[in-house]
Amino acid sequence: MVNNEFAKWATGFSGFDGGNPKGSVWLCGFECAGTPNEDDLVFEDVTTPGYVAENRGQFLRGSQYNLKAVKLLAALAGRDTRDYEPFFNEESCFNRDSNYFKLNLYPIGFKNTKHEHWADWITQKTGFTTKQEYLEWCREKRFPMFRDWILTYSPSLIICTGKTYATQFQSAFGSGTEKVFTEEVAGKEIKYFRTNDNKTTVVIIYFLGTQYGLKSDEEISLTGKKIAELVEKHGEFDIT
Repeated sequence: MVNNEFAKWATGFSGFDGGNPKGSVWLCGFECAGTPNEDDLVFEDVTTPGYVAENRGQFLRGSQYNLKAVKLLAALAGRDTRDYEPFFNEESCFNRDSNYFKLNLYPIGFKNTKHEHWADWITQKTGFTTKQEYLEWCREKRFPMFRDWILTYSPSLIICTGKTYATQFQSAFGSGTEKVFTEEVAGKEIKYFRTNDNKTTVVIIYFLGTQYGLKSDEEISLTGKKIAELVEKHGEFDIT
C-alpha cells in the first residue's frame, strides 16, 4: 500500500531544484542524480517550490548536468555559452523570481536510472515493492499534476532532457493527441510538440552529458539556438 505521506510529497514540488513555476522556461530531467539515503529521504512539506539562492557557485560546479543546462539556457537567450556564469547570476536562474524553473519527472534521486538501486528501505518508506511500481504510480498520480501546472502557469517553453524517455515526457506534458515534430541539430534529433492551446512548446533533446548526449559547447550552443528558432516559428513567446 502506498504511504500517504509519500503520496502527498510526490504530488507537490518534490524532486526539484525549483525556481519559479511562473517563469517562461522550464527545464525538466528524468530524476534527480545522487544516491538515495534513508535519513535524507524525508517527506516534508513541498506545497511551495524550492529555489537556488545560496551556494549558486556550487550549483554550477557540483554537477555537469547543471553546468550544461545553464550553458543551454544562455544559448537559448542569445548569449555565448562561455558567458554561462554571468548569465546564470544576472538572470538569477532557478531563483524564486527568475524566468526559469527546474524540475524532474520523478521525485526520488538515484545514481542512474537502473532499477537495481531500489532498496528494501525505500519499499518500507514508499510502499512500492519495485521501482517499476513506483514509476507507474508516478505516471498515474504525478503526471496529471504537471499537466495541471501547464494550465495554471502557462510556460512558453519546456525543455526535456533525455531522448530515451521521450514517451514519458510526452505523457507528462501532453494530452497524447498532439502532433510530434522532429528536427536535427549538431547531428542529434530534437522532438517537439505544442500543447496548452498552442501556448506552450515542449522540446525533447538529448541528455546533457554522457558520451551519447550533448557534450561540447558547440553542440549545446547549436541546440539552444535551434530551440529558440522552433519556439519563435510557432508564435510569439517570451523566452528571454
